[in-house]
Amino acid sequence: MVATLDLGREGDQLFQVLELVLGASMRQLLDAQSERGGPLPIPVALALLTQAARGLADAHAARSLTGQALDLVHRDVSPHNVLVGIDGRARLSDFGVARAAARVSQTESGELKGKLAYASPEQLRGDPVDARSDVFSLGIVAWEVLVGRRLFEADNPLAIVDKMTRQAIPRVDEMRPEVPASVADAVAAALVRGLDARLSSAAELAARLERGASEVGGLASTAEVAEVVRSLSGPWLSDIEQTIAARAQEASMASGRPRRTRWSRGAAALVALALAGWAVARWTRAADPPGAGVVEEAPSPAVVAAPRDPGPVGVAGAATDTPAVVEAPGSDPVPEGEVAEPARAAPAASGAR
Repeated sequence: MVATLDLGREGDQLFQVLELVLGASMRQLLDAQSERGGPLPIPVALALLTQAARGLADAHAARSLTGQALDLVHRDVSPHNVLVGIDGRARLSDFGVARAAARVSQTESGELKGKLAYASPEQLRGDPVDARSDVFSLGIVAWEVLVGRRLFEADNPLAIVDKMTRQAIPRVDEMRPEVPASVADAVAAALVRGLDARLSSAAELAARLERGASEVGGLASTAEVAEVVRSLSGPWLSDIEQTIAARAQEASMASGRPRRTRWSRGAAALVALALAGWAVARWTRAADPPGAGVVEEAPSPAVVAAPRDPGPVGVAGAATDTPAVVEAPGSDPVPEGEVAEPARAAPAASGAR
């Protein structure tokens, strides 16, 4: 699953900070592969589906800090929400419409969440859903990834619903004979419309797909998947990488610029104040007439209060692209930039000549 890095509040809005997955969605990969002609290689397709099924199984098995089962249901499993990184790993994302049994506010009865063409029959009816609903949705994804086209496609939502409830679902190996029968059996078991007869868990689906992969040389390695992702991602992946590099450079320049600018100006001010103090001292001595009863003393040097280096005391940036450096100013006994008056000569004693 896509990792959640942080949670926060900005005013009245709650937000999540999620892991950045550099890669493409399963939908983008399928569309790009379709343009080239044909579906994904079977070992690659099975590797991605197995990883997605395991991630979904982990979500279904999630428990609270007290050990209570959360009974989490994703309700929006689709190729759009399976992200595949250039590290060759598939991650399930977008739990924004997920439902946990312990959540206080429940979705209103009959309200359909998720993408229509990937909804389970019980979702379409507005019935209560459990983990088996997600298994049906993942079964649709598996069918499309292995066959290379959409399972339920029509010009309008009503026609899609009609196909989802009435259309016979062809087996994967009928559409693509090179797919092992054991893999086609697993996908067919996930796509049973009757809830009680359907494959019971995403973990079981993952196990059956992995066993079936042995008939085609096993699952593709993460390196092989990564190569396919880079090959199909092409221009948009390059654009993302260039954007990230540009933002990183901007952040680096922005974090260094304020300190250099401030201290260069501060150094110039210190030099100017020191010279001004020295000039005042020289002018004071020159203004006294010779022999006016002044006891000669060496002029006191001007005292300049130099600001302390505050240094960075914190970095905020979990929810932003550019880290913000927060600085706390130091304090000095003498205000910054203040010049102490040069010492004047003491008046001569009475009667001195």
